Amino acid sequence: MYIEQSIIHKLTKQQFTDYADQYNEIEKVASFIREDSQALVDVELSLYQPVYKQMLKHTARMNELGGTLFILTTILSIVFAIWLSRTIVIPIHHLVHAAKKISAGQLDARIPRFHGHDEIGLLGKTFQHMIENLRILISKNMEILEKEKLVREFELKALQSQINPHFLFNTLNVISKLAYIEGAEQTSELTISTSNLLRYNLRKLDEPVTLREEVEHAKEYFAIQKARFRDRVSFQLEVDEACLDQPIPCLTLQPLIENAFIHGIEGMEKGAKIQLMIEQKRNCIQVTIADNGVGMPYDVQKAIMNASYSLTKTGHSTGLGLENVLRRLQLFYGVEKILDIQSAPNEGTAIILRLPRRESDVQATYCR
Repeated sequence: MYIEQSIIHKLTKQQFTDYADQYNEIEKVASFIREDSQALVDVELSLYQPVYKQMLKHTARMNELGGTLFILTTILSIVFAIWLSRTIVIPIHHLVHAAKKISAGQLDARIPRFHGHDEIGLLGKTFQHMIENLRILISKNMEILEKEKLVREFELKALQSQINPHFLFNTLNVISKLAYIEGAEQTSELTISTSNLLRYNLRKLDEPVTLREEVEHAKEYFAIQKARFRDRVSFQLEVDEACLDQPIPCLTLQPLIENAFIHGIEGMEKGAKIQLMIEQKRNCIQVTIADNGVGMPYDVQKAIMNASYSLTKTGHSTGLGLENVLRRLQLFYGVEKILDIQSAPNEGTAIILRLPRRESDVQATYCR
C-alpha cells in the first residue's frame, strides 16, 4: 500500500526517474513471487503425482473390469436365452413327435413326462390324460364291437332255425290243440314247450333278461330233452327266489345245460342227473350247472378258461359255444373272472358262474 502511494505521489510531481526505479523494483518482486509460486506448484504436483498415477491405474483396472463384466454378461445372456428356448422348444417338439405317432395309429407310443408345474408341464399332463382316455375309449369301443359281433352271430344262428316263425308257431299251436283234443296230453305239452323254446331263441339277443326268464326257458328245454331221454335223466332245480331278478344276457343257461346233455350224460343208459342251483353269496349270485357224466379232461378245461375251445356240435338246437357264453358274460358284467369249472373223469362236471350283482346305479363287483 505504501509503494502504491509513493508511486502515485511521484507521478503527480512528475518525478519519472524515481518512478522507473520504483517500477523496476516492483517487477523484480513480482518475478520473485511468480517463481516462488511456480516452485510451490511444482512441489505440490510432485507430491500428488503418485496419487495421480494410482488413479490412472485404478481407472484402467475399472475399465478392464467393466469390459470383462460386459463380455461375461453377454455370454451368460446368450446361454440363458438358449437354455430357456430349449426348455420350451424341446418338450413341445417331443409332444409333436408323440402326437404324430399317435395320429399314425401307434397308441402305445411313449408319451414324454414333464415334472414341472409350469405351462409345459400342464400341457404334458393334459396330453397324457388325453391319450389314456383315448386308449380307454378305444378299448370300450372294441368291447362293444365284439359284443355286437357275438350278438350278430347268435342272431344269425337263431335265424338259421327260422322257417317263417309265425307260420311255425301257428302250426305248433294247432298240433298242440289237436293232440290235446285227441287225448295226447304229453304230446301237447311237448309241442307247447317246443313253441316256447323257439320263440325265446328268436328274441333279440342284445337285450338282457332276468334269471327268472332264463330258468323258465331252461325248464322248457329240459321238458323237451326229458321226452327224448325219459327215465334215463332227472333234472334237479334248487333256486333262491331272491336271485331271480338278476339281469343276465339272453340264452346263457340253455347252452350250458345243452352241453351237459351232449358232452356229459348223453352216453349214460340210466341214473343221469343234471342239477341247476342258483344261490346268493357274499356279493354275487352263484349259478351252478352240474352233471354226473363222464367229466371233462383237464386240457379241455384249461382251453375253455382261455377262451380257445368251442363245445359246439352241429345239429343241436342253439349251436352256441361255451366260450361264446363266457365272453358275453364278461362283456355284460365287465369282469374277466366269472366262470369256474370243477370236473374229474367219470365223476361229472360242474360249471360255476359267479354273477356280480347288477343294479341300475351300482357297478358290478366280482365275487371272491
